[in-house]
Amino acid sequence: MDTSPPIQPYQQHITVALHHLVTVIDEYADAWLRNRFNITFNQYHAIAVLFDEEPTDVTGLAHCLGVSKAAVSKRLPALAAAGYLSTAADPHHARRVVITLTDQGRRIVEEAAPQLDGMFRDLLAETGINIGALHADLATMISTLETKIATERTTP
Repeated sequence: MDTSPPIQPYQQHITVALHHLVTVIDEYADAWLRNRFNITFNQYHAIAVLFDEEPTDVTGLAHCLGVSKAAVSKRLPALAAAGYLSTAADPHHARRVVITLTDQGRRIVEEAAPQLDGMFRDLLAETGINIGALHADLATMISTLETKIATERTTP
């Protein structure tokens, strides 16, 4: 007997269902991070990406976050004021701003990342979903889509 919850009408389309899943994951992570670390998921996402990419600049961080340079530039002052990151002018490139994590930002990612990952792994394990296979399938899908996007950009 199938014990899966019924598929809602808006979930019948895979694109819509995947987008909805990401939205729900973001909402859940946001509430969890606010409760435990007093940080929003939006803020955490930026510093978690920076954790893996630092030092970087506005262009690099924007690319990794999938947002515009203007969006990153708008976020930086609040993230710096909260003590999560610091910015400095690049002495070799006058218009480039170098972004690095502060000790506080690094500590939050080091503490929150394994807990957040563990929480989602536990949640997935409760559903019976094969986590390793899901992760591999998602990585394949991301890679395939990124390749397709790059190909379409270069094809006249």
